Amino acid sequence: MPYKSITINGRSKYLNVPTSLIWLLIISLITLFSFLILNISGRHEAKLSLINSEQRLRTLINTSPNIVCLKDGQGKWLETNKATLSFFNISNANWKGKTSKELSKLPGVCKERILKYQDSDKLAWEEGSIINYQAEFHNENNEKIIYDITKVPLFDSNGSKSGLVLLGHDITAHVKVEENTKLLNKMIESENLRTEFFANISHELRTPLNVILSALQYIQYVDKNGVMEENKDTIIRYSYIMKQNCYRLVRLVNNLIDITKIDSGYFELNLENYNITDVIEEICLSVASYIESKSLNFTFDTEVEEKIIACDPNIIERILLNLLSNAIKFTNPGGKIAVNI
Repeated sequence: MPYKSITINGRSKYLNVPTSLIWLLIISLITLFSFLILNISGRHEAKLSLINSEQRLRTLINTSPNIVCLKDGQGKWLETNKATLSFFNISNANWKGKTSKELSKLPGVCKERILKYQDSDKLAWEEGSIINYQAEFHNENNEKIIYDITKVPLFDSNGSKSGLVLLGHDITAHVKVEENTKLLNKMIESENLRTEFFANISHELRTPLNVILSALQYIQYVDKNGVMEENKDTIIRYSYIMKQNCYRLVRLVNNLIDITKIDSGYFELNLENYNITDVIEEICLSVASYIESKSLNFTFDTEVEEKIIACDPNIIERILLNLLSNAIKFTNPGGKIAVNI
């Protein structure tokens, strides 16, 4: 070609690509890069969120005063919180990846607590369900502390053991409140019984006193009118009634004294070896005629002829007489009272 010549309608030395295709390619590349950037950013944010979530969860667990521990399927310690480390005194021990038995052999740890806390691990896995129970431990001052323990077994899709979650909550204060509440209720009940008892005892004291006073008034009347000899049998009968009611008053007073002694912690038994069968039989024979005089049938029977026990025969006598006295009081004429050993 001559110098500076121009070719018209010649073939272009560049590839002729449609503009629309170029724009489509550019848009596709921009979209792809945007997706990659968003994906990478999303992953990064998710990772940060997971890290933050883990930190919050760990902070929450570590600030909890409860025992929180995670073991793997072989019973090795994986994770725990500060309360657990403090409770078992393993803060300075290399506890990760060790079983409770291995941990108990480390110096300075609370061996008894560690071994006692793992007692029901096997049971939780065998039952395959959550178990809950209470266990007693002792603190540094040898004071009893009570923990409510929950164990949650974990299994994989094949049903194999994959882990065990252990939770422990100190309920010592709660138990003490319950015990104090029970004690308070018992004291209130005891006070109500005491009030009722003294109301009843007042009636019991009044009855024999009225009988004695009536008998004395009769004797004074007979003596005043000079007919003592004519009413000798009646006077003897009234004297016997007064004697019996005096015994009754003595028995009531002795019961009151014993109640006071028991409440004060000074009640003592004079224990000696006796044949309890003979003791009971003598007491029954001494009151048999009196019971029969009340139009009641009275029987004594025993399946054991001799049984030596340590007892206080005076207290046994008073107990039995109280029982017989109630039986006489609440048995209708013609009824039967039976004592059996």
